[in-house]
Amino acid sequence: MRRGEIWTVLADGYARKPRPVVVVQNDEIEGFDSTVVCLMTSFTSDDMTTRVKVPPTTQNGLIKISWVMTEKILAVHTSALGQRIGILEDDVMRQVEKKLAHVLAL
Repeated sequence: MRRGEIWTVLADGYARKPRPVVVVQNDEIEGFDSTVVCLMTSFTSDDMTTRVKVPPTTQNGLIKISWVMTEKILAVHTSALGQRIGILEDDVMRQVEKKLAHVLAL
C-alpha cells in the first residue's frame, strides 16, 4: 500500500461494515504490520475545517462524493485492509496533508 491510496477497512468502533480509508503513512516507513490511515465518510458535518472533499473519479474509484476526516487518524493492522479502491489525485492529497498539519499542529 502507498500513501494516498484508498482502501476498505473494518475500523473497530467506527462502523460495522468496511469503510474507505486513505493511507497517510510515509512510503519510506516499511516493515511494520500496521499503517496509518484517515477514515472517510460520505456524510457532511457542521464543522468541515478538518475534512477534505473528494469528488468521485475513475482514479480514486469512489462512487459518490466523500470526505477525508483528517481528525480521525488510525493505525490499522495491514491484515484489516480489504480491497484497494483507488488513489487520491495529487491536488486532493495536498489538501489532506495541509489539514493533517493543522490537526496535528505541525
